[in-house]
Amino acid sequence: MRILSRVLALVAVLAGLTVLPGPAAQAAYYNTYGDVAPTPDTSGTTGAQGFAAGSTYLYSIKNRTSDDGRAVIYRVNKTTGARVVMTNGTDKRAYNTWLGHANDMTIVDIDGKHHFFVVTMEKTGAQPGEACATTARRTTRSAPTRSR
Repeated sequence: MRILSRVLALVAVLAGLTVLPGPAAQAAYYNTYGDVAPTPDTSGTTGAQGFAAGSTYLYSIKNRTSDDGRAVIYRVNKTTGARVVMTNGTDKRAYNTWLGHANDMTIVDIDGKHHFFVVTMEKTGAQPGEACATTARRTTRSAPTRSR
């Protein structure tokens, strides 16, 4: 029994040595920037929400903070800095009303086509087959982008 206790204690010490935490994570702080791409308060949108980066463009969403009832998607060319307010494919407006909080975005390739996904956190909105967006499990996909 005494040998078993010592063996277990040795195993516990060795296990503790192998799982010791590594160095603490480091944080970076940047207080100066060389390039800034401002996003104006288009169509009454004032709250910055999601962000996504492709190889050619950077995308950001601003929404109306009082009720999340209006969202604008901005596309900025990484090389030139040119900013475009994207129009939706349903009614060609510079804003849409179904992105909700528009909390997160990503760009992915599916079957060789670029797709832009926006997390809406809404149960309703554009449905599959509509021109601009499809809603599936609270995720909205806008029309495929031509380049990333």
